[in-house]
Amino acid sequence: MGEKTYILFERNRNSLEIKRRSWFSYYDQYRIKITSIGNAFLMNRGFTYEILIPTIDDCIYKLGGALGERESAWLLQEILTWLDFK
Repeated sequence: MGEKTYILFERNRNSLEIKRRSWFSYYDQYRIKITSIGNAFLMNRGFTYEILIPTIDDCIYKLGGALGERESAWLLQEILTWLDFK
């Protein structure tokens, strides 16, 4: 409880940054080059959904886990729009 995930998208810096924060400290932080992202997908994990962001260097970044289907689908569409993957 009390966990938040922040997503910062900066096209002019070729950067997608993911930060996970619990209470007062960041415990997970990733910076991904936008040009290394191949696509983004929605995966059903039973009662929750995750957004998977694979990169060309075989890393997979995950978002979600606490969102329902509708919220996850909305977030995925926003990410695809930011990445201009429509």
